[in-house]
Amino acid sequence: MRIVAGLLMALHVALLTCSAFRHSPVIDEIGHFAAGISHWHLGRFDLYSVNPPLVRLVATAPVAAFGHDMDWSEYSDLPSDRAEFRIGATAIRAHRGAILQKFKYARLACIPFCLIGGFLCWIWARELYGDTAGIVALALWCLSPNILGHGSLLTPDTAAAALGVTACFSWKNWLQQPSTKGALIAGVLLGLAELTKFTWLILYGIWPVVWIALRWRSSGIEKPVALSCGRLR
Repeated sequence: MRIVAGLLMALHVALLTCSAFRHSPVIDEIGHFAAGISHWHLGRFDLYSVNPPLVRLVATAPVAAFGHDMDWSEYSDLPSDRAEFRIGATAIRAHRGAILQKFKYARLACIPFCLIGGFLCWIWARELYGDTAGIVALALWCLSPNILGHGSLLTPDTAAAALGVTACFSWKNWLQQPSTKGALIAGVLLGLAELTKFTWLILYGIWPVVWIALRWRSSGIEKPVALSCGRLR
């Protein structure tokens, strides 16, 4: 089964790479690219502040490492201005083919997020229902049109799904076997998920509610057992 899983992962990477190199940037990528470069070059997080910066930082790290000049004349720290789109469009007009090549590198840097998501689908489904279920879940992830479409872009959606699943899996493990180490791992992964997209703020409400419900359910089961034992004595 591990060989099949490896082949599915390899096919997934091949499909994502092909898409990343063949398709031109979508409108959101233009803003994310400019914002990511600004994070590295200027040390500020004003641009594209409607979403956290983790994916942009990862995507543009190889571009920033080798250097890339940007025109910051239209920079604005007001979120309502959405200056990242103007700056990104200006960069494309100025550099054309060269910057499009750098978009490809930025897209490739995001592929590991897709592998994390596929891996978590595989091990979680395998843990619940066996090896066959794990392979089916992995295949559904690796061949999903939504995952293939968004996973090959410089956008946070697939990364958010992948790290969200990872955080929930680690939290589930902590619920089953509470420990300081498990709590630390779940907390770190929750933080990483929150850094991908503000959508995951909902976990701050869901996790405590589920924990309280499980505690209430377990305490409700234990009480009748204790009473029945008392009567037997």
